[in-house]
Amino acid sequence: MSESLVIDDLYFVLHRSDKRKTVGITIDRGGELILNAPSDSPLEIIEQIAQQKRFWIYTKLAEKELLCQNRFEKEFVNGEGFYYLGRSYRLLLVPPKLATPLRLYQGRFMMRSNEHNHAREHFIHWYTQHAELWLQRRLNLFSARLGVAPSIIKIRE
Repeated sequence: MSESLVIDDLYFVLHRSDKRKTVGITIDRGGELILNAPSDSPLEIIEQIAQQKRFWIYTKLAEKELLCQNRFEKEFVNGEGFYYLGRSYRLLLVPPKLATPLRLYQGRFMMRSNEHNHAREHFIHWYTQHAELWLQRRLNLFSARLGVAPSIIKIRE
């Protein structure tokens, strides 16, 4: 069950659960504030806890904003770096003879120069394909060790 809660200038989504024993505050990737609370917690207590944690919340939101400020859009030009499995690989634009629009070959991402306008989509597709293969191998390894398997796996941008 979800509710909305506004405290000063902070907007929270309140999730109540029978399984929950304490009140917890989560700041989601996009900066959304989530309050998780036991189903039987009075609203006044939840509000009081959120009030007490305001300084912590503002600090975390400021840190998140600083992290997001440093992001910049990729230009998809020669020499630009792209990370894959912890290493940076440089982009090389090549003549349109390449069979696929984008591939990782000999330590470089190679992309057909005539595909520059669709570079972002090609990278998303490439990363998605490779993430699926990598995750499947890891899942097979851990599923066998743990004796459990996930019911569904979703890979998102």
